Amino acid sequence: MIKTKVITIASTASMAFALLPITNTQASATVPAKMRGAWYQNLSSVKRNDRTYVKFTTHSISYGSNASHSDFAGANLRVAKLKKGWYRIGPKTFSIGDFKLKKIKINGKYRQALLQRYTSKSHYAEVFVRDHVALPLNSAQYFLK
Repeated sequence: MIKTKVITIASTASMAFALLPITNTQASATVPAKMRGAWYQNLSSVKRNDRTYVKFTTHSISYGSNASHSDFAGANLRVAKLKKGWYRIGPKTFSIGDFKLKKIKINGKYRQALLQRYTSKSHYAEVFVRDHVALPLNSAQYFLK
């Protein structure tokens, strides 16, 4: 009698544990190494403190300007590889656009630039460069062919 009670309790407990939902703890998304760092729109008409920027670290993104910016990190960050070298990097709930690295001609010299398009059907992309590169107004947008 005692043996059957123990077996019944043990089997009931093991069945209860087996039916518990399995939770997956996902590691946060990883930003591609070549995109990490600070990227700015260094327009001569905009004060240095007011310029728009995108800062990538391994598991976070900061986007905006000194007046207003947003930070996304950890489980809230999404990094998805798209076609033709584009990456959708941003929060999981909404999109701030797609990003891509490309060498473009700025002031007569080819420079590495970060392009940001707002939708996959955009014809133009915003251009971000490193801190030391001046960005003329006519190079602030790039026509996507």
